[in-house]
Amino acid sequence: MILDQVWAVWALAQLWPALRGLVAATAQVDPCDVSRPLVIRDLPQDAARGRGQDPIAAFAAAGGRLGVIRPARRSRIATPLVPVAARHPPPTGVRLVRIPRSAHRTCDPQAHARASPGK
Repeated sequence: MILDQVWAVWALAQLWPALRGLVAATAQVDPCDVSRPLVIRDLPQDAARGRGQDPIAAFAAAGGRLGVIRPARRSRIATPLVPVAARHPPPTGVRLVRIPRSAHRTCDPQAHARASPGK
C-alpha cells in the first residue's frame, strides 16, 4: 500500500512538469511563463470535458485568456553569446587548481594561545 502511494507520487511528480512543458512548447513560450498551480488545477478538468480536440493545444490556445500563461516574475540572466572562434584554451603554465592553504594547519585549540603569548 505504501509503495503504491510512493509510486503514485513519483509518477505525478514526473507528469506535471512534463505537461507544463508541453503547454509551453505548444504556446511557444518559456516553461516558467506557464503557471504550475493552474495547470495542475485546470488541465485535468479541460481534458475531461473533451470536446474532441487535443487538450494540450486547447489549453495552450486559451492560456493567455485564462491567466495560465503570463510573464514569469523571476529574474532572467542575460549573458552575451561568445562566438566559438573567440574561445580558446588557457595559456600553458596557468594553474587551474588552487593549492589548499589549510594542509599544514594545526587543529589543536591550544595552538592559537601558544602562538600569541602577548594576549
